[in-house]
Amino acid sequence: MDLEKVMALSISVQLSKKISKRITNQTQRYLQRSSESTVTTKPLENVWDDICYKFQTEGFCGKVYELMVVEYVGSLVDALEDYEFNALYLQIESLRTILADSAKSTPSDIDEQSSISMRFFKNRVILYLIEDYVYKRAKGYTNKRLRQALNS
Repeated sequence: MDLEKVMALSISVQLSKKISKRITNQTQRYLQRSSESTVTTKPLENVWDDICYKFQTEGFCGKVYELMVVEYVGSLVDALEDYEFNALYLQIESLRTILADSAKSTPSDIDEQSSISMRFFKNRVILYLIEDYVYKRAKGYTNKRLRQALNS
């Protein structure tokens, strides 16, 4: 791999991490502001804490919360620029293989200035963000109310 490709991949990795953290932070804040009637565990007061509690006790958060997270993360992914989306896309091993295979049949008239979008893999990118970032954080997150609920 030539230096240009190594540098591009390095930039993509760092950009992807930054975007993933931003989306995870926004998702956490959104869920912390949600104090829906679905929160059943006391003394928990918001959806984020309840998701964390469910992951730490049951290993999953349930369909209602899962749909809420998918919908919100999906809205954030929709707002990404193509280059941001593509940086996330490149971090998913199975999708990189598809890209490598399709590159063999890529028209030669595409240059470095062309905008390329892989948005048809949006659902897979959303799943990647949720599983590798949002849920991973939920599994290790703690606060006073959460510790109290876990110890009771």
